[in-house]
Amino acid sequence: MKHIVKRGVDHGYNNINLPKGTREVVDIDTEFQKIKNEYDCYISTDKGDLLKSFIFEKDNKKYLIPIPDLSLVYFDAAYNLNQQRCHYEKETLVPFNNNLKFNNIDFDNIYKYYGYSSSCLITLFTSLECFINHLIPNDGIYQKNEKLFSKVFNQDQIQRGINFIDKVDQVLPHLNGKKSFFKVFPKQTHHLKNLQKLRDDIVHTKSSLNHKKQQELIRRILKFDFDKTFESVKDFMNYYKTDFIEECKCGIDY
Repeated sequence: MKHIVKRGVDHGYNNINLPKGTREVVDIDTEFQKIKNEYDCYISTDKGDLLKSFIFEKDNKKYLIPIPDLSLVYFDAAYNLNQQRCHYEKETLVPFNNNLKFNNIDFDNIYKYYGYSSSCLITLFTSLECFINHLIPNDGIYQKNEKLFSKVFNQDQIQRGINFIDKVDQVLPHLNGKKSFFKVFPKQTHHLKNLQKLRDDIVHTKSSLNHKKQQELIRRILKFDFDKTFESVKDFMNYYKTDFIEECKCGIDY
């Protein structure tokens, strides 16, 4: 797939529907503390859109920083890491030849291949987790019934205390009109669960006798279907938010 359209966070405001009582701040320097502590900041575009922003101060200089949608940031970062992974996979997979002499092993390619591959998988799953957490409304409540008692989770507790599978399988259908990606798209679900398992094993890399676990981990990455997994993550996000992942039509592949 091509790189994606980059957007700021979705807050639903534009120049027309700003809440009552909002005002335009003209002089950032004189009202800096008030702006920083009491007001939300927005950058107005020529299309009338408002980009949620914040003021950042460093070395006695003030900067207005637009807030990007972090789910898209992580997805885009994973896409770029995957481009590098593809390049170094070609350099790493050298066909075996009995007559080939390995007098000087150059570890650079395998280091970069594993580094880009593992970072890609971690970042892609982070994009998925970030997106799921954004689907949970501020007043979202989820009740989990146990045999002898029930647990009630608010938004923050859902994000922190419920695992990926349960969020998608139980929480999202409860909060989003019974919509269940797992039930509708079993093939894509398989790729998402494989992504989670491999990501977890990378983050918590284990040691073993004669480095068997490390060997198996690299083998799994080499066999992993990156293309179908990216498409499955895209399908997941677009299932809950139409056209959330949108391929850029600029024609430039980067």
